[in-house]
Amino acid sequence: MKRESPASPRRSKRTRAAPRAIPFRVQNLFFDDKGPTEGMVLPKNVEPIATAPNMYLVRNFLSEKEIEYFMALCSQYDKKFKCSFTEDENNEEVQVK
Repeated sequence: MKRESPASPRRSKRTRAAPRAIPFRVQNLFFDDKGPTEGMVLPKNVEPIATAPNMYLVRNFLSEKEIEYFMALCSQYDKKFKCSFTEDENNEEVQVK
């Protein structure tokens, strides 16, 4: 016996978890208008480099082994990589080099 398909697609009965709030430290670090270091202690390897938007230089973010892994990966897939681009105010492609 063949079952007829329902009029609407099946939906999962599972409920989705409510989105979590952004932790206070992350909120202040990236989304605070006062600047990144005002009243905040940054780790020794984190250096603020801009405030609008908040940008940081993280020294020693990757180990030598991790860098070697990514370099090998990039060499392996070199032909598949394409130049990235962005769009200007006229929605025209601008190459980033």
